[in-house]
Amino acid sequence: MPAPVVVCTAGDFYGTADVFNEAKSHFVARMMEVLGYDAVGIGEMDLNFGLAALVKDARSYHLPVVCANLVARGDSLRVRTGGRADKTADKRGTAFPPYVIVERAGTRFGFLGLLSPATRAARGVGEAPKQVESLTYVIEDPADAARAVVPELRAACDILVVLAHMSQDEAAALAEAVDGIDFMVLGHDPQGRPLGEPVMVGKTALVRATYQGMHIGELGIQLSGGKMEGYRNRVYPLIASFPDDPEMAKLLDAFDAENRESQKELYAREQLKRADDVPGGNRYLGVAACQSCHLEEFEVYMGTAHARAYVTLSSQFVHRDTNCVGCHVTGYGDAGGFSGVRARGALVDLVDVQCEACHGPGSEHTRDGNYAGRAVESCVKCHTETDDPDFDFDTDWPRVAH
Repeated sequence: MPAPVVVCTAGDFYGTADVFNEAKSHFVARMMEVLGYDAVGIGEMDLNFGLAALVKDARSYHLPVVCANLVARGDSLRVRTGGRADKTADKRGTAFPPYVIVERAGTRFGFLGLLSPATRAARGVGEAPKQVESLTYVIEDPADAARAVVPELRAACDILVVLAHMSQDEAAALAEAVDGIDFMVLGHDPQGRPLGEPVMVGKTALVRATYQGMHIGELGIQLSGGKMEGYRNRVYPLIASFPDDPEMAKLLDAFDAENRESQKELYAREQLKRADDVPGGNRYLGVAACQSCHLEEFEVYMGTAHARAYVTLSSQFVHRDTNCVGCHVTGYGDAGGFSGVRARGALVDLVDVQCEACHGPGSEHTRDGNYAGRAVESCVKCHTETDDPDFDFDTDWPRVAH
């Protein structure tokens, strides 16, 4: 008989805050219902479209979202499930219940959600704040929330797990400050570092599967009489050798077909925005400007996949996806860089991975005559372990060497 399974996440299931990712984020929430999540923590990305959007998805898709320190400013932004945690949620004014208790084979697993204000605050501005406020919510100090709620949850469960969307250092400090936590599942790590071997802080084990759904963590717990006798943690990379689930693939294909026309309209609207004008600043000049002096290098470039990078997206109708487009064009996100195919006001067409994608804006070169090679550091910006796990510089560089 297979062992009972409890499925959880520590947050960041929504995408970046732009029109192209909004529909996709709601689709992910819908798929989480299909997958049967038992406990869902909140990350700062999950507030990208406003608290109301997250509340709507939690209600529509019956997601067991938990967070003990996200306080809602208004009753309409508060989700209640009829569970034992509702009373505590009402007392604290939180948008979601602070915790959920999931019972499997006679063992009660308590999941408490916490979101660090530091993940939502402006980066590089003084010390990390203990509280962040917006028009619709307040993210309070997670340590204060944990001290208030952990004793209540500890008394009601056998194993207490905190879904902690925060840095590893902050999680370790919290584990030291608050007794009674068995495990902390971490959900915030921009560097994408899984924790296969748990980090112990006192009696609390910190684990992490990392971001973007590229890994899955399996925490196997040995139980006896409802009590924990031991555990083993593993993190599996979801590499290409794992086949797609046929039913999920059908749902994804249906979503793509359903949203293709609306995404085209949104993309066309974005293309009409004028490219940033930066007088006196660095300018992208386009591959044609390079060709005039570097004909041999240009001919090498034209024979590479970089010269056809954009069409690999457009042929699959994903060239409007901001998660993908940046590594298939030149200067995306930079002033004067790619802002749409032949966007109004753009001086040059910056589709594909042109010379300046690796070497930097051409105006730097034309001014000082120095255009240093930036091979390795340029490659790994896009050929990451997440997006291109098979990339090897020594093997792949000869394909584009010039």
